[in-house]
Amino acid sequence: MKKQPNFSRSNQQGAVLVVGLVTLLVLTLLGITGMRTSIMEEKMSANLISQNIALQAADSCLQRGMLDSGGFTLDDSQWQDNYQNTAMGGGATAATYGAE
Repeated sequence: MKKQPNFSRSNQQGAVLVVGLVTLLVLTLLGITGMRTSIMEEKMSANLISQNIALQAADSCLQRGMLDSGGFTLDDSQWQDNYQNTAMGGGATAATYGAE
């Protein structure tokens, strides 16, 4: 007759501790990774907002300077077309904006 292995309670107490500690370690690492990711995304969005505000301020200053110099008006459709072309990488000169 074969003898059944003896899996008594005293032989398994250490295994539960090890499994519990490994599970806690994995959950802790997942939590830390999630926090780092969210902090990085928050920094990225703050930088994007700052960049957008700086771009709008620079654009506003350029428009105000051009208006004060009398080079164009905001209703000038030629300026609007050339401004969009310049923003997309096209080359514009002073003559484009009505300066002579």
